[in-house]
Amino acid sequence: MKITIAATELSQALSRVSGAVAKATTLPILGNVLISAVDETLRFTATDLDKWIQHGVSECEVEAEGKITVPLRKLTQIASTFTGEVTLEASESHDLTVNSGHSRFRLSGLSADEFPDSEQSVFRNGEADLHVVPRSLFEGAIDRCLPHISRDETRYILTGVALFLTAGRASFVATCGRRLMKVERELPPEMAQLEATLIIPAPAAKEIQRLIDLGEETYTIGFTQESLHFESAETTIQTRLISGTFPNFNQVIPDVDNSRIAFPVPREELLGAIRRAALMAPSDTSSVRLDFTDHEVTISAKSPDAGDAKESLNIAFQGSHTVSLSHVFLSSILATATAEELTAHLFDETSPIVLIEEEAEALGVVMPMRTAA
Repeated sequence: MKITIAATELSQALSRVSGAVAKATTLPILGNVLISAVDETLRFTATDLDKWIQHGVSECEVEAEGKITVPLRKLTQIASTFTGEVTLEASESHDLTVNSGHSRFRLSGLSADEFPDSEQSVFRNGEADLHVVPRSLFEGAIDRCLPHISRDETRYILTGVALFLTAGRASFVATCGRRLMKVERELPPEMAQLEATLIIPAPAAKEIQRLIDLGEETYTIGFTQESLHFESAETTIQTRLISGTFPNFNQVIPDVDNSRIAFPVPREELLGAIRRAALMAPSDTSSVRLDFTDHEVTISAKSPDAGDAKESLNIAFQGSHTVSLSHVFLSSILATATAEELTAHLFDETSPIVLIEEEAEALGVVMPMRTAA
């Protein structure tokens, strides 16, 4: 194999697939990137056995076809030092020579035959349907859900973003048990009859979000019971799905039609006040207290070691209500929203607070905390 590629293209390709490289493994091949030059196309592939990411580059010169795997991290470091064209040449002994200008590197690699195969053939040969979807289906959905995924590996089913396809709607849901985010979207007409539940592992969901952030107009998706295929113009992600039954999240979402009071809250002002009060929140509970009175909410926090903080905001509220919440959970809902105002729904003091961003069809739930008076 011998190819010539711009250093910027090489660095971008390695960056695109880097999220699939195993962070800690006893299998050296999982720390490598598979470089494949076939049919005038250069492809870079990485895997941790749970997900595969492949990125194709057409802007290159393939002088000789072939395949090799080399350590991705080291090749990335080398590529970042170049500004011009780079020549990659593989030997029969599985070494990769990297040349640019007067610089020459030799990387020890492994045979491409040792690299694990993905199940892309299932999607390529028609055994599983592929659907072209607009960016709007995913935009603002996964990124709102990611902060609410559980980090508790003993609750494995909650360590991903659940995607429910039913009745022509897509519902993205994430929860850790103490907070929840749900974002709804309308499915394209050709997908309206689909009924499925997919639980996307957090690492794969983050990589999908990276592709969405590139701003392409359409993406291609497909799925089986075990895996999800997500494809942009140049990059393909395939991931294993989390198996199991996602909890009935609707049971923890109060009926907003029965809320005691609903009122608009200024998102940025409330987020700033909570972040400032959080500087004095106790480290063991991360709790802040919200005292609602006529036309005002007071956000306060008190720590026996650090001191206390208090800040008031003017809001369109009538009555009185007090609730203690995790500032981490509340801030994550406010920070990922984009609207100037959210609608807050309050019930009794032992019920969750619900925050709704109407235009984005996003709903956040935060459970109250029990704190000492």
